[in-house]
Amino acid sequence: MTTATFSRQVESAVSPEGPRTALRERVLEALAAGMDRDEVYRVLNEIRREFRAEGRTYEEDVVLDVMDMLTDWSGPTSLV
Repeated sequence: MTTATFSRQVESAVSPEGPRTALRERVLEALAAGMDRDEVYRVLNEIRREFRAEGRTYEEDVVLDVMDMLTDWSGPTSLV
């Protein structure tokens, strides 16, 4: 999976219908496809910064929650 493909999937996953679940699934797919955890985190962080710059706080919060899952910060809901 390319970074560009993953980036598009992240943006499309952040929607009103269960965005955290959808985004978490996209992250798991990227990891299963061989994308490095650090690269996934980097892409998520870039998208988060874009959302912040655009004033899209809801979407930024969704991405931050999934970033926490990726880094095991969220405990039992982590992606590990």
